[in-house]
Amino acid sequence: MVTSVKMDDDIKRRLDRLRDRLSLLEGRSITAMELMAALVAHGEKDIDGPLSEISGIHYPLPASRLKQSMAVVADIGETSPEDIDRTLYGGTSRRRY
Repeated sequence: MVTSVKMDDDIKRRLDRLRDRLSLLEGRSITAMELMAALVAHGEKDIDGPLSEISGIHYPLPASRLKQSMAVVADIGETSPEDIDRTLYGGTSRRRY
């Protein structure tokens, strides 16, 4: 079964450029199907790369971004399981610790 994928011109050009580079390195013509299959297989093995591209968040965080995040953290003292349950679920824990 063949399915077409809609993409803008810039992505198409980049995909074609990548396919051309891989074809040169491989010494043979790489089809768009082979390239897409390889990209999907790579994404399945290492989800962090595609996730960081989609979300715009790259890990580990740069020191400046980490400092920004830590600047909004406030210490609220000790927190019991009941406090957490009340905050998250609007009730109390049913567990007995």
